[in-house]
Amino acid sequence: MNLGDATVKSVTRESALERRTMEFHHAHGTFDGPLIAYVGDIGSRPEISRGISKRSVAASDDYHSASDYASSLCSSGDRAAPVRWSTPPSQSRSPGLAPDHATSEASLPPRCLAVRRERNLAPRSIKADAGPSASTAGPSIPRTRSRNTTASDVSPPTPGVDDTPYIRYAIDQITRNDVDPVEPRRPTSASSVSSYPVERIVPPGLADPRPPRRGRSQRVEGEEPVRQSHRRTFIPVDHPDDSARFPNLTHRPLVLRSYSLALLVLLCLLMMAALIVCSVRSNRQAGLWDYIEVDGPRFFVFSFLPQILATIIMLYVLGVQTALTRLMPFILLASGSVKSRSQAPLLDLRQKTSLLPHLAYFRAGQPLIGVCMIIFWLAIFTIPLQASAFQVRLVDGADGPLWRWVTVEPIAWLLVALYALFAIAALAVAAFLFRRRTGLRWDANTLADLIVLLQQSNALDPFEGSETLASRRSLRQRLAISSNRLGYWKLAEEPTQIFYAIAEEGAPTRRYSVQQGRVEPQPSNEKDEMDRSDNVDLEGQRPRPQTWEGNRPARIHSPLVRYRFIPWFLRDSVVVACIIVAFVLLVAFLVISFVNGGVDRGFRPLLDATPSAIGFSSPGFLYSFVPSLIGMMLFLFWRDLHLAFCALQPFAALAEPGGALAEQSLLLDYPSCPLGLVSVKAAAAGHWKVAWISFVALLSLTLPVLGGGVFWAIYFPADLEVRMIAHMPAFIALVVFFAIYCLSFAVIWPRRKRYLPHDSRSLAELTSFLYRSNLLRDPTFRDPTSKTDLVTRLLSIPPGQSEATRYAFGVYRGLDDKEHLGIDRI
Repeated sequence: MNLGDATVKSVTRESALERRTMEFHHAHGTFDGPLIAYVGDIGSRPEISRGISKRSVAASDDYHSASDYASSLCSSGDRAAPVRWSTPPSQSRSPGLAPDHATSEASLPPRCLAVRRERNLAPRSIKADAGPSASTAGPSIPRTRSRNTTASDVSPPTPGVDDTPYIRYAIDQITRNDVDPVEPRRPTSASSVSSYPVERIVPPGLADPRPPRRGRSQRVEGEEPVRQSHRRTFIPVDHPDDSARFPNLTHRPLVLRSYSLALLVLLCLLMMAALIVCSVRSNRQAGLWDYIEVDGPRFFVFSFLPQILATIIMLYVLGVQTALTRLMPFILLASGSVKSRSQAPLLDLRQKTSLLPHLAYFRAGQPLIGVCMIIFWLAIFTIPLQASAFQVRLVDGADGPLWRWVTVEPIAWLLVALYALFAIAALAVAAFLFRRRTGLRWDANTLADLIVLLQQSNALDPFEGSETLASRRSLRQRLAISSNRLGYWKLAEEPTQIFYAIAEEGAPTRRYSVQQGRVEPQPSNEKDEMDRSDNVDLEGQRPRPQTWEGNRPARIHSPLVRYRFIPWFLRDSVVVACIIVAFVLLVAFLVISFVNGGVDRGFRPLLDATPSAIGFSSPGFLYSFVPSLIGMMLFLFWRDLHLAFCALQPFAALAEPGGALAEQSLLLDYPSCPLGLVSVKAAAAGHWKVAWISFVALLSLTLPVLGGGVFWAIYFPADLEVRMIAHMPAFIALVVFFAIYCLSFAVIWPRRKRYLPHDSRSLAELTSFLYRSNLLRDPTFRDPTSKTDLVTRLLSIPPGQSEATRYAFGVYRGLDDKEHLGIDRI
């Protein structure tokens, strides 16, 4: 740092008296000469004489102050009083400033002038006159003296002198908050943001609820300047001593606990035993039971009961799969592997679709869980297979040929293999989770739980601007080198204070620089530097005018960004197509079924209906497996709709004009609840659309169950042919449920409030809506002892308020005093 302007002068030994006189004037502020002079001749040792600098050390890169000494214009009595120096603001002035605003609060000392450097390649020099080429921060002040000092005369720092006061003064001037920065340019078209179509959490014109920051001019006399604190050092703590206050981080959801997984294994073993007994007995005794008629209890036992039992196990398996998907990101965050921790923030908290297996765990370095997920996904085929596992065959009896129920052995043994795989996968998951550190004190299945984990995090800087990113790939590039860890931490400065958070050990210190008079984050890599250089006019050495495409504040306010994302199956075109297709299928199904008595009289199977020796019949398999499989696809598609609406409901509530209470937004845990429980909880909370969609999802399970047993092959002796007829009670129920399913597509049309800037299926995507939120400094979320404690805090009315706090999703002013798009309190 330069402490003043310097001019090297060579004097002879004979001018010692003149030199002492000059030093005397320097010491008393009465000499109008150089600030620092190197005294001596060629053969003598240089001496350094130091005086008060006339140049402001806190001036921006384009401005500096040049003035005479205030002491030359003040009386001897005033000289002892402190003199406040004020640096002019940056060259980007606020449009709303009055002409004399620069000198209204803390004006410059007498005979001080702010001048501008020449923008050329020649050495920069201070303009002696206040002509047109000099740009001032306030009204021009005439000069009585001139001084020409070139930039080439600047000296290095003086050895042996403590520069700390000057550095502190410069930091204080750089970080001052007296002048508001220039508001970026925004679009002005019809679809512009001038009317703020994106809701503000704090509307324009209302006061910021947070206390205002004090600028330098507002500082109390005698108060020490605020120093910029250094980055705290986070140290992980594996096993805190106080186990009562800091419990082991091994919490698991109920369905993933050992006894629950043991129950799943037991159910699979019972199903395997039943199938093996049926297969062996059918083979030895030429069937299981005599066939009497299409109606009656025997028909129900072989046509619908296997699907019902398979549905129970399938729902259990899907529950384990859903809970494991939600738990794995936290397990990886708490692991000791850097690779696993780097993959965890973008690992899905819920499956993207139920129609395809989840393969992301192979990339995350968890092949065991990846294999188990594929095995669990195979459970969707158990209901169609169970529907075709039993057929009717003509066998020789004691009194002649008769029809008997038999087991289709290939299908039965295939089901035995599937249930054996389910049991093995459940045991593998139980072994994987046994005494494993999950990183959780309770089930983190709500937005409020995530806020608790981010309260004291030091790993939020990479998320800067991530709320407007369009794709997960862009966010993955941001977090490519991060290795966040979930667990207990302590600070090197305060080793006795232990806290619980998602943080990063050895996170790089964030650096700042002054850009156009504003404190901005310094580019951390070459790509950011290139992106920033694209916005600079290198020839004119000034920023290019900001446009909507490259201006982050404009993107935050743009409705094209705010309402950009919705799952593909909830897009307008897809919803319209689903409504049309569902209506056409419903009409076609009704016409084919009831016109001309198609179902009553039966229809030809168009295949050879003769059962084989192992009980397999082509028509029986075709008209049981295929309808059940179609019903299963319909259920899985609606399950995806159900999970999407459950996950988006907190954001829909937060997007309401008046916001929402915590119990209707931050505490919603619909994605982690069973189907039937979601309907009850959503109806109690007044979320009727979610309640109905969850009810239809549960109702759609009847489609594969009824579809697999409604059609049956019957031999008509009068016509000497085999026809496929329907079990009419089951068929009528199937028609009713299918009609409700198809008509419910008109309800799923998502309103605008369910749209988001990007997806929200991972921890990183959710964090992008919270990384600068004021909720991260809200004491309500600070160190709750349990989930009950957290819920109690959020449901209680804070002291000094007449009603509970409301929360909203929109544009808010964050902890860094900048605008962000995400979740905050009203």
